[in-house]
Amino acid sequence: MDLAYIECSPSSDSSLPTVLLIHGLDSSSHTWRSIQPLLPSRSVALDCRGCGRSPMGDVDDFTTENVVDDVKRLVESHRFLHGSDKKPFVLLGHSMGGRIAMSYAAKYPADVAALVIEDMDIRRRPVSSNFIPLVEHLALNFHREFESENAALKSFAEVGYPEYMVLRWIKEGRIYRKEPDQQESKLWSDVNPAFRLLCYRQFFDSDCGEKSWNALAANGKNPEQFPITLMVAGVGTVCDESSVDDMVELMGDKLTVNRYPQGKHSIHNTARESFMKDLVEIIENAAAKE
Repeated sequence: MDLAYIECSPSSDSSLPTVLLIHGLDSSSHTWRSIQPLLPSRSVALDCRGCGRSPMGDVDDFTTENVVDDVKRLVESHRFLHGSDKKPFVLLGHSMGGRIAMSYAAKYPADVAALVIEDMDIRRRPVSSNFIPLVEHLALNFHREFESENAALKSFAEVGYPEYMVLRWIKEGRIYRKEPDQQESKLWSDVNPAFRLLCYRQFFDSDCGEKSWNALAANGKNPEQFPITLMVAGVGTVCDESSVDDMVELMGDKLTVNRYPQGKHSIHNTARESFMKDLVEIIENAAAKE
C-alpha cells in the first residue's frame, strides 16, 4: 500500500542520515509537525495504513507483515530514504510506532543507521487491556469523514471513545476541515479506531515484540549492528520496568536507555529540549559511523 507522508528538508547537508518517523495509536504524521523543522537532517513522517491521509484498505489485510512492508514500499520509493545513494536512515517510532520500527529493523537491518524506540516495551498486551472498550464492528467499519464536529463526537462516542479525547483531537488538529478556508467543508479525522483495534490484535496481543527484539539481539552480534536507543517517559509511561529489564538483558551494550523524568508518554511533545538534544546526537553519531 502507498502511504501518505510529510517530508521536511531544513538543511542542505546531505551527509546526515534521513530520519524516518512512525507515529503511535490515535495519531498520524501530524504528531511530528513541530519536530521535523528542528532536525538537522531531512525527515519523512509517514501515516500508517488507515491513519492520517493513508487509506485503510481491506481490514483482513492488516497484518504485521503488511504494515511493515508498507513502510518498506515507502522507503524504496522516496528519494530521501532510498535515493541513488541508498544510505541507511535513522528510524524512530513512538509508542505503537515503536513496535512497527522494531519489526522493520529486525526484517530490514541493512536499511537502518540507528533505531530509536520512544516509550514502548516488548511485553504482550492482551486486547482486553485496551483502555478504550471499542465496539468491534463499528471500529472496523469506521468512516473518518464528518459533516460537523457534533457528528464526529457522536461517531467516536458510538465506537467507544470518551468525549474529552475527541474534543482534544479537534483542538490539536487531529480532526480538521478538509478545506481549511471553507466553513462548509467536511471534517476529516486522522484518527482511526480500526487502527487501534487491529494493532492490539496484531502487534500487541502477540509475541511480535519479543520476536523482533530477539532478532535484533541476534543481529547485535554483528559488529556493524546499528545502535538502539530506548526513550522512557517519567510521567505516564507505558513501559513496564520488567520488560525494559528484559530488553536491556537481551541487547546488552547495543542498547542505550534514556529517561525523561518530566516527559509524558509523548516525550517529543512534552520534554522537547531533552528529546531533541538526544536525537540530534544520535543522528550525528550515525553519520560519523558511515
